[in-house]
Order: sequence, then C-alpha cells, then structure tokens
Amino acid sequence: MAAIATATTLRLNGFRLEPSTESFTAYRAPMPSDGDMRVLRHALESTWTIYREDDEIFAVPRADPPAMEFGEAVEIRCHDHLGFLSYLINDALPRAIPSYPAFKVRPYTFLGQKQELVAAAAKSSGAASRSPLIAGFLERPKYELVARLVELRDGDPFIGLFIDVGTRRQIVASLQELAAAGVDLTGLDVVWRNPPPDTRHLVGRIGRLHGDRVELSEVLDGPTEVAAADVAIESSSMAFKRCLGHLLDEKYESFDSARRALQDGLLNGSAREQLMEEMERFLGKASPLELAPDLTCDIGERVALGNDSDYQTVLKTRPVQYCFDPAKSLSRLDLGGCHPPGDQ
Repeated sequence: MAAIATATTLRLNGFRLEPSTESFTAYRAPMPSDGDMRVLRHALESTWTIYREDDEIFAVPRADPPAMEFGEAVEIRCHDHLGFLSYLINDALPRAIPSYPAFKVRPYTFLGQKQELVAAAAKSSGAASRSPLIAGFLERPKYELVARLVELRDGDPFIGLFIDVGTRRQIVASLQELAAAGVDLTGLDVVWRNPPPDTRHLVGRIGRLHGDRVELSEVLDGPTEVAAADVAIESSSMAFKRCLGHLLDEKYESFDSARRALQDGLLNGSAREQLMEEMERFLGKASPLELAPDLTCDIGERVALGNDSDYQTVLKTRPVQYCFDPAKSLSRLDLGGCHPPGDQ
C-alpha cells in the first residue's frame, strides 16, 4: 500500500468497500477427503465461486437459481467472514470490468490500452526507423486491483480495494526474424506464446536456433527441442537490452533514456495520485460489484489515515540521524543513537 500526504491526512491507494447487507446466503460442504480442490474447482468454476476456510468449503452461485447443486445453504455474516468476502470481491472484479480483460486473474491485473512506451520512446529519440522489429517490443501500463483486509483501529477491520501500477514488457517478435537481424539469442529464456492449460509459461533456455526449431540447453520439464513459432523470448530486462541494443545500435542509449522518462511519468508520486482520481471515476461506473444473488458491494471513498480526539492512527517518530562509518568501527552506543547507513 502507498500513501499520499495532504495537509491533514494520509490517503492510501485504495477505496473502502461496503457490502450491501450484514449477511448473505452461501453454501457449505466439507473438504474433499483427499484435500485436493482442483477437481472440484474444475467442475464448478463456471457456475460457482468456491472458497476454502479451514476444513470447510463455502460457495456462492453465479446465477440464481444455481445451475447445479452444491452443499447446504447457510447464512453468512459479512463481518465474521471478511476473508471469504475479500475472495468474492477479487473473483467479481474481472466480470465487473469486462472491457479490460485480465492477463492475470488473482490479483486482477490488466493492461492499459492507450499508452505503449517502446514505440513512443523510439519516436521521440529518433530511433523508430532503425528496424521494423521494434514493433515486436512492447511496454504497457499494468494495473493491479486487489481487495485487502484493513484495520486502522483495533477491532474495526474492513475491506479496501487497492490499486497498484507498474509496466509489463512483452517481446512478440519471432525468433527467426531476430536471429536474421543478427541478435544473439543464445542463453535467453523462452516462453509459450499460447501455453496449454495447466502448463508453465516458461519453456527453457535457448541453446541454439536451428531452422524453425529451437534447441534448448536447459528445460524445466518436457522436450529439449520445440518449434520456434510456438515460443517467444521471455521479456526480461536483459533480453530487452540485448535485442534492442543490437537493433538500435548507437541510438539505444537515447531511446532507453526516453523510455525511462516515460516510465517515470507513469510511476512517480504525482502520476499515481492522478491515477487514483481517474480510478475513482472509473470504478464508480463498475459499482456496485455483484458478489452473490443476494449480495453486492459498493466501492466507496478513498481510504484515509487521520487522528481524532479518541484514537491515534498516525504516529510521528523522531527524526533519525545517520553517520558515515565505512569501517563500521562505531557501535550504537558510540554513536549515541546515530545509525550508520544500512544499520536501521
């Protein structure tokens, strides 16, 4: 969680969530005898949301009446099952915002659709015409929404919806085209372009490219040779730098400076605060969230930290002094409370 300071309060990067009722109907069943929920999730995932709590399973149907039967009906008090309620909220988010498909479901994470940093940086640095393969390198804003339990006062917990922003890189250029352009692919990791169900995305490490086949020097599991068309370069910082450094040559440094400036403009404090204002309007259109046939959840005001006459949430500590002591020859007692860097 991050906090933005104003004159009187600290505002967090989240919004308070308010369930529509104090209780709702769920369905309860014992855990499978072998403790494995995978088969149960696979059978019910399209019609029920299921959650494990100790040795029991709680579930709510996604339609009323349920498409298939499960467990016995019980009345659930929201305040007594905040973990279950958070799970239902996180499960509902991708359905509530269908215009932004999730590339990661838990936590719900999606990509921005308007900004793309690589193309913008290549254009501003004069590197866009260096190679058509630049179009195969992408960096987009990445937004993460997750419901979390918050307790700003002892004994008064609630659920907040918290937002984080970062970037996600992708390399979609084909291995054969990169190799033909002279990029050294040896030692770079590859991932499946369209991974089969229940399969790791990471395939292995390139040994060499032989025609339309990739021979792997290291693998997690599976074959040591795969079709080049089925995999892509894993978008690590090292892979980005090696590939784009070769394609852009002497233009790479100016390009990367432009890219980092664009990234900073997306992730710095003022940009994050602007994002929260935009998210407040955006999420207001998705509110209320449909959690169960008899339960919704409103996305409310920004979570704020402040003190009042009967409770102190924000504590002010004394300033910390630092001393430069490269030999680390001074003890804490010698320093009189002055701590060397790294000794906090």
